[in-house]
Amino acid sequence: MKRASLLTLFLSLSLFILHAFFFTKAHARQPKAFPCLRVVPGQSIGSVRIGMTRQEIHQLNKQGISVRLEQPSLPHIYLVSKLRVILTQTTNPTVWFIDATIYPADQTCVQIDDKIIHPARNWLHTAATYGICEPIERRTGGNAISCASKGMMLLKSRSPGFRITVSPTTRSIQHPRCDGYIQRGMGIAAHGQWTPAFPNFPAEWTLQQGKTYCMDHLLLNTQTTPSQIPTMGECTTLRRRGGSIVYCNHSGLALFFAGPYEKLERLVLYHQSHLPLSIHYPPQIKK
Repeated sequence: MKRASLLTLFLSLSLFILHAFFFTKAHARQPKAFPCLRVVPGQSIGSVRIGMTRQEIHQLNKQGISVRLEQPSLPHIYLVSKLRVILTQTTNPTVWFIDATIYPADQTCVQIDDKIIHPARNWLHTAATYGICEPIERRTGGNAISCASKGMMLLKSRSPGFRITVSPTTRSIQHPRCDGYIQRGMGIAAHGQWTPAFPNFPAEWTLQQGKTYCMDHLLLNTQTTPSQIPTMGECTTLRRRGGSIVYCNHSGLALFFAGPYEKLERLVLYHQSHLPLSIHYPPQIKK
């Protein structure tokens, strides 16, 4: 009887040790979780807030955050960890501009208000996920998407990655809002999804009621008709049974209109490697 009890105790201890070993090993294999870069439009990025004083910026050193001047000759511009921070040039300077650069290779997690984008590898996907931003503005050296009513802007140049900037809310004028963005030759960002165009397969998207999709100067929704698409010598309207197609070969975009009133229903976007497409629809894409 005593021998049976000892054997039972030995087996129980062995099972406990094996469970602990495999449990520890499994958890050791899990990747380390990193907190998201927190962005509050019009207020803050990370540990830096709009309105912070120079003294408060320097006190971040005590929290283990690197703080230094970008250049000794520019006492109003700081590098706080990976953030570029600009202070007002006044008697009592305070932070009025915060700039963060997001690199795709870093697999950065970004949280804007309550929206989490992980990883934040595409600026249009980030803007569409946030969902309160305006059409793309063409600027010297790059493009910009303003969320000015909320105090935030996204900037994209030819260099890798993109920038998120935060400043005080100043604009009160109502501007069109984009629920999704169409990037010529690349893909469609809408409703938390990034739908890429591939060399052998285009990106396709069915429009949702009440949503606006932006591409360059175009604002597209389910009420858009063929006559509202500016052709500018690039687009051709093709009549089909049950509707029509507006085919823009230089942009690599086909817009499908259906119903008795020919309202926009679907988009097809072709990969940049095929641009410009042939003038005949449908273009011949090798799959």
